[in-house]
Amino acid sequence: MPLSTARRYPEMLPRDGRALLRIEFSPAQDDALVRSTVRIGVDGALLRRSRTCFDGFERQPGKSGEQSEVCFEIEATRVHPVISLFWLEGAAPECRIRIKTGAQEESFALQHILENGVWTGSGPELQIFANLQDETRIGKIEPVRLGIADPGTNFDIVVLADPQGGDPKDRSNGNPTRLKIHNAFIEESLYTVSQLPRTPAFAVVIGDIVDHQGQSSNFRVMADFLKKLPCPVLFGLGNHEIAYGVEHPPEDPLRGYGNYFAAQREINGSDKLLYSFDLGQWHFVVWPDPLRSRFWETHSHYFDWLERDLERHRKTPVLFLQHVPLHPIGINPFINYVEPVEIRRRLLDILSCYGNVKYVLSGHVHIPIRASLKTAVSYRGMKLINLPAAGYRPRGFGEGELNGGPSQGVAVLSFRGRSAELSYRTVTGETVTYPDELPEFEPARHPLWLNRKWELPAERRLVNGGFEDGLTGWCRRFVYTEDQNPSNLCEVRTGDSPAEPTSLYLFCRKRGYDCPGQDRLPQSINRLCQAVLVSDGRPLLLRLAYRIDPDHYDADAWSGAYLWIEGFESRLKRLNVIYSAGRTLFSPGGKESQSGRIAEVHFDLPVLNRGWHHAVVNPVADFRRGAKLDPGRQINLDRLVFNLGVWTANTGDDQRIGIHFSGLALEGGDAPSRIQGRPAELKKNGHIFRKRIDHLAGEHVYVDRRSGTWWRR
Repeated sequence: MPLSTARRYPEMLPRDGRALLRIEFSPAQDDALVRSTVRIGVDGALLRRSRTCFDGFERQPGKSGEQSEVCFEIEATRVHPVISLFWLEGAAPECRIRIKTGAQEESFALQHILENGVWTGSGPELQIFANLQDETRIGKIEPVRLGIADPGTNFDIVVLADPQGGDPKDRSNGNPTRLKIHNAFIEESLYTVSQLPRTPAFAVVIGDIVDHQGQSSNFRVMADFLKKLPCPVLFGLGNHEIAYGVEHPPEDPLRGYGNYFAAQREINGSDKLLYSFDLGQWHFVVWPDPLRSRFWETHSHYFDWLERDLERHRKTPVLFLQHVPLHPIGINPFINYVEPVEIRRRLLDILSCYGNVKYVLSGHVHIPIRASLKTAVSYRGMKLINLPAAGYRPRGFGEGELNGGPSQGVAVLSFRGRSAELSYRTVTGETVTYPDELPEFEPARHPLWLNRKWELPAERRLVNGGFEDGLTGWCRRFVYTEDQNPSNLCEVRTGDSPAEPTSLYLFCRKRGYDCPGQDRLPQSINRLCQAVLVSDGRPLLLRLAYRIDPDHYDADAWSGAYLWIEGFESRLKRLNVIYSAGRTLFSPGGKESQSGRIAEVHFDLPVLNRGWHHAVVNPVADFRRGAKLDPGRQINLDRLVFNLGVWTANTGDDQRIGIHFSGLALEGGDAPSRIQGRPAELKKNGHIFRKRIDHLAGEHVYVDRRSGTWWRR
């Protein structure tokens, strides 16, 4: 252990004995689901308060000193461990913690953590980690300590999203052309700030200050840029301020953040990752969003701090600044390249708890202005707005920019007493004002934004499988829709005869407006799903009919339609099988497919003619066959989720797909799958899209994983 690290651990236990103990519960086996009663006892200190996070359970024991033991139920998987926090008072190194889970009972003294950074316990079912949390990186700051003078009650601030600048001469960046493009726009954005009619009280960069992986050379270049601003500069953490592979071990969860902290100290003297301050009649909160594995598992106390900070300022209007949006954006990267459902839901619940948060501003998307306006929503009294980038070129939303672009620029918030107005000024001097009234975001219309699939409402039958009742019973994601000639359609078309029944029609084509700066990531977001409760051991067959739209189908194009069936045991995924017409995407759900821990098995939905095709599929038997499972291995399921979708590689020629689905019904039985009277066949490997994304002068392009050659755009 490095000496510098060893010296830190004793500092986790202040002289006054107030400490925050974190305990994590995770199954000992990777594919296990563990339910257990947990009893935590504390000897030699007072247990003031506790919280258990990420499993929906929150416990508040009695007042200070009234309890030395708490008991609660957990349900944990490796993907979703349970995190418990305990606020101790009067703790000393000899303070002892007792942990009982089922028949397993262990104990340790805080001295062990002070010497080693973490205590680890293990048993036949659970592994347990305990550490003391560092609270020095969070807190409220006096504005003067950030260099911010008292502006009175009327003042402006500037918000910059995603400048992503850096040093094009540093070869570790790998994208010198991209950096040169970003830097040029950054200088124009900063010049735009200097031309504002009023000097801002401060400017805040809400993440992705630098490009690539937070190299110190990139921070130096950005510091030279930002020091030209006529006002103090604040930083919020984004996903490019640290290395991609940074880990968050309990004993040292901020290892790898050194360049960010050094840059922040240089620009404003702060050492905080999460902080708040008061200015005028408003309260400001700057929230970190690194988008890194296990960050929130090792920093779950940030949510508790935020809730208490907002409670203390419940009578003050609040501006919440973060990197990653909390509202849906509607293009493919932003169902996976955002915080997990649990984080979004928890944050939105906390932010809306007291009614004082008025604005939630985010970046990360590199959104065009037109799309920023169209996706801005209100939620429980809060305005949720995603801002265009100060340096990065916009992503592809399929339509032209307002006034022809460019999108780069800065947001200006004008505070007048307790009211505020948000506008956006581009580098070409055009100003767009966001409306005071925004459409309400209704989670019930897009339930997958704030719910995992195993949390969706479910019945013991498949509802409305013929779509005679519209989309009742089906859950759809929010999909960004162009004003003209939309690239995605999801609609019910009424049939007029038994030969042409009422059906779901799904359509997807490459998004339009193919200009530099527009990412061409695959589209597979146009899909809907339904969850159905099942009983262990009861064989189920799914019957369905499908008909390809002959005007929008090419068997050789990188586009297609699919039926994706997932099986769950509680929150643990047990089954992943995909039936597809045309070419198929290896992982239509991205991260939610969990293809790294459970195999995805692909079968063909053949297209033999232009008419209706009929299929009866046995998903459990097909998964067993395709994954080559041991015949004796059980697949325990309590629900199935049926997804119907379309996709396109979103690049190259104008590839498109249209398909009708109808007649979906579940029935008992264990017959083998048959499609149009034929046995179901495994998908040919060459028909599965597996190309990875790489960068060429800042553009996202496809590279064949096997040959390394560029794929034709």
